[in-house]
Amino acid sequence: MLIVTDKSIHGCGLIEPLKAALRAAGIRFVVFDETVPNPTVRNVEDARSLYLKEGCQGII
Repeated sequence: MLIVTDKSIHGCGLIEPLKAALRAAGIRFVVFDETVPNPTVRNVEDARSLYLKEGCQGII
């Protein structure tokens, strides 16, 4: 599972309950927190690369 967010949301812990729930369910995940306002093509491609590299099967 790929969790897509930004550094502010990730840094302040807002996704911690989601991460805990995924762990409890035995779902492996990776966080992409490089999202910027009005994401660029490069930003989307970076997230896509991480998704493929980590073998993700879904996006949150």
